[in-house]
Order: sequence, then C-alpha cells, then structure tokens
Amino acid sequence: MTIWQAVVLGAVQGITEFFPVSSSGHLVVIQSLFGLRQELAFDVFLHLGTTAAILIYFRKDIIELLRNIKLVLLIITASIPTAIIGFLFKDAVEKLFGMPNVVGYMLILTGILLLAASFYQKFMV
Repeated sequence: MTIWQAVVLGAVQGITEFFPVSSSGHLVVIQSLFGLRQELAFDVFLHLGTTAAILIYFRKDIIELLRNIKLVLLIITASIPTAIIGFLFKDAVEKLFGMPNVVGYMLILTGILLLAASFYQKFMV
C-alpha cells in the first residue's frame, strides 16, 4: 500500500465515521477499487485513530458522563447484546466483509433506506 492510498483510506474513514453509513463498508469498497487486500490491522488502526480523535475532542464531556455511574452502567448493559451478537456471528460478518460486491450492495440498500426514511419523516411531520 502506498502512502497516497493510506491517506485516501484514512480520509474515507474519517469522513464516513460521522455519517449514518458504514465507514468499514466504505473502506472495503475503496480497498477493492485500489485492488488492495483487506488488511484487518490497518482497518483497526484507522478505527483507533478515529476513536482517539473523538476521545480527545470530547474529553470534557466524557469525563462529565463518567461521573454518572448509573449512566455508565446503562451503557455497559446496552453494549452486552451487541458483544454477544458480534461474538456469535463473527465468522459470517468477516466473510461478508471479504466480499466487496455484497458490501457495495448493502451500502446502496442503506442509502435507499435512509432516503426513504427522510421522505417518510417529511410526510409524517
């Protein structure tokens, strides 16, 4: 992987992380377009970079939230089902992320659902 490709992947991760789309899915598609083999370690480091940026930017808010023990316990409790699902379906998810065409179709489907939801919201309000 060249420096230029790494910069593009970092930019894609950084931009898409804050939108209601899959930043991981976009990384898979971009890596496929570059003809790169999906490097799990590189993807993890991109996500760690995003996490570090969020923690630094919101550090005061996070410290304030951590003072509320009840809220911390609720967040941990709410995370347990996701962890269980992730553990149970790890192999299936990894297999799907290794198929850029499937990921691309799912990104398109997500876009259609988000667009439909925005139209639905406009008509219902």
